[in-house]
Amino acid sequence: MTNREVFINYVEPMMDQAPEEAVKYFETIKNKKEKEAPEITELGYRILAAMQTDPECEFTAKMLGEAVSAIAGFEVTGRTASGGTRKLITKGYITKVEGSTPPAYVLTELGAAVDTTQMSIEE
Repeated sequence: MTNREVFINYVEPMMDQAPEEAVKYFETIKNKKEKEAPEITELGYRILAAMQTDPECEFTAKMLGEAVSAIAGFEVTGRTASGGTRKLITKGYITKVEGSTPPAYVLTELGAAVDTTQMSIEE
């Protein structure tokens, strides 16, 4: 259950005693659709685009930061790139190489199949 759902379930019984304006406002909140998180973030697309330039390479966070910086046109640190890999790993687009120091990442077949041109990575 999301925080939003917990809030609605908690407040809804109190609406019997609330002023009409509060009830109307609560109904708009209750009926409003939650935004869905994108499957792949903008940074994720940029990381995949960088990794697709050399699909066999084991990329470290520093290497990813440099490659993404070259694509993006602005500096992306290794730490930022490392943070961007988490969701990609969870979704199966890349994998973390076990036992590598520093940590390295490789592209999976799923990640190689992503069309990175569908998101504007030039901006």
